[in-house]
Amino acid sequence: MAEDQLRGLSPYDYDRLLRAVLAAVTVNVATTSTTGTPLVRIDRYSGADTDWQTLLTWTVSAGKTGDLHEIALTSSNDSKTRYRITIAGTDQTIPDKTGTSPLTMAWRGNSLAAGSVVLVEVKSTDGTGITVDGTMTGAER
Repeated sequence: MAEDQLRGLSPYDYDRLLRAVLAAVTVNVATTSTTGTPLVRIDRYSGADTDWQTLLTWTVSAGKTGDLHEIALTSSNDSKTRYRITIAGTDQTIPDKTGTSPLTMAWRGNSLAAGSVVLVEVKSTDGTGITVDGTMTGAER
């Protein structure tokens, strides 16, 4: 689907499309993963907060090792949205610049100890309302 077609979707239709795509991805991950239990986190933030708000979080289960595969983010207003990603207590220092959605980051070849937390936070730069959709995929073994 072309970008201009996505812009014309109602919030309801956009939400239905996003859920259908994510369901297809979830099925694919579940049937192709041979290195652990698949992990998928999906959420949406809508608001105008200028303080950091949690969008996605994952704590690696006790006795397990985590593999973070991908974080994907899309915003209704790129110029007013900022992201912060913290992995196992380390801020990943996402530049405080305007980007374009969608923002997809692959995190391959990592190993997270049990109890490690992956946290994705968002905020509005100036109180303008934003809607941010996020997905996180990975595995625990």
